[in-house]
Formats: sequence, structure tokens, C-alpha cells
Amino acid sequence: MRKRIITAIVLVLFVFGCKVSVEVATWFHPGYTPGTVTIRNEIVGLWINRKEELRLEIANAKNKSYEFLFMERNKISAFHAVLFTLDNQLFVDLLPVVKREEKMSNLFLVPTHLFVKLDIREDSLELAFLDFFWLVNYLKKNPHAAKFIEGDGRVLITEKTKKIQGLLVDFKSNKEAFRITTVLESAHGKPEPEVKPGG
Repeated sequence: MRKRIITAIVLVLFVFGCKVSVEVATWFHPGYTPGTVTIRNEIVGLWINRKEELRLEIANAKNKSYEFLFMERNKISAFHAVLFTLDNQLFVDLLPVVKREEKMSNLFLVPTHLFVKLDIREDSLELAFLDFFWLVNYLKKNPHAAKFIEGDGRVLITEKTKKIQGLLVDFKSNKEAFRITTVLESAHGKPEPEVKPGG
């Protein structure tokens, strides 16, 4: 399961500007509108899943948004994040942070959105990622469900935000759609285990 979680995070950075060997789907427009944006500052801090060796550092950012920094061994993925609520379900809209040198090296670089269901508990966060691969299969079976363009192994959904919100509400109870899940515990008051020499 850990490999699938990291695959979902890394692929959203990899699919634009690169040719990929698997077909994935991402979103051109955001999933939130001003009226759906949600502030939950209790998520700010460091969250850890030790079994999956996954860390998530969340910080406040401008304009009712957050910075999400995923860390897994030597992999680091940074995202601009906005929380929003649809039909009583909390979602996160993740947009990759693109470095200046990456923008300069590829004039056609277009960051795309990733949607995640978020369940906030007393001392943990549960994240469920909308599966790229499930989404591709869904669109192949339901080609009129959403407007999209495809090429080079990529499917870019071009629907406007209102349509996206309707799809997310339809998908939110589908366990196959959001089957990539992880639970991270708050690192507050929980020091890292000591690593002894030779241990």
C-alpha cells in the first residue's frame, strides 16, 4: 500500500512535461469555489505514518490555503493545498509547487490538480486519494461523463469547477475511486524513536 500512496503523489508531478509509461488522469481546473473553501487550522503541524515511512508537514499559506510537504525517504513533494467541503465531505485540492527552473526548462508546463478526501480525527489524519488509474478507466467506460483531452499517456480533464464538484460528490462514496488511503498520526508530543549506533 505504501508504494501505491507514493505513486499517486509522485505521478501528479511527473505527468505534465514528461512522457509516462502508464495512462493517468488529472484535472486542469480547481475543485473549490470561494463559498466551499474551508479553514481547519488544527491540521497544521507534522503528521507521520511510521509503518509506511511517510511524513506530511502542513503549514499555513496565503489566501486561506496551506502548504503540504510530503516526505518519503529521499522523495519530497510540495503542494499548494486548499481545503473545501462538498455535501458534508471535506476535500483537499492539491496543486504541485513547480520550481522556477522547471518552468524555465519547459514552457508548456501546466500544473494539474489532485483531489483527496480528508478525515480529521483527534490525533490523526486520514487521506484518501482519487485514484488516477480508476479515473482513466471510468472515463473510458463513460466518455461523456466529463470533457477531457488525451495524449502521451495523459488524460487531462478540462471540465469547469462546478462540473468537477458534481463528479466529486458522485465519487465520494465509491471505495474504488478513493482506494489509495493512508492514516498519519500527529507527531506532537511523540518524539522519534532513538536510533542507536549499529542498530
